[in-house]
Amino acid sequence: MSISMNAAISGIRVSLARQDSTAHNIANMSTPGFEQMNTQQAEMSTGGVRVTGTTRTPNPDPTTSGTDLAQQMVNMDINKTELTANIKVIKTQDKMIGDLIDLIA
Repeated sequence: MSISMNAAISGIRVSLARQDSTAHNIANMSTPGFEQMNTQQAEMSTGGVRVTGTTRTPNPDPTTSGTDLAQQMVNMDINKTELTANIKVIKTQDKMIGDLIDLIA
């Protein structure tokens, strides 16, 4: 598999992990004392990205949720954009390989 394909697939995996964190945060918005979860990512030396772990944002008020709905909505939009971009990379590579095969055949 090519480097661009590996990078796109790893990007999709990270975007899905970030979307899971976002969904978890939104689902627990009404939970008193809830600490918002954040997915951390890092570049891989072989290309692409990977999830390095999750962190929690400290909640100073144990009687309310530490989730900011506006930020979660922004996160959902970012996740969607990342997924769309990585899918376009895969589709473009697929088309290029198909065109190359057509030229050879």
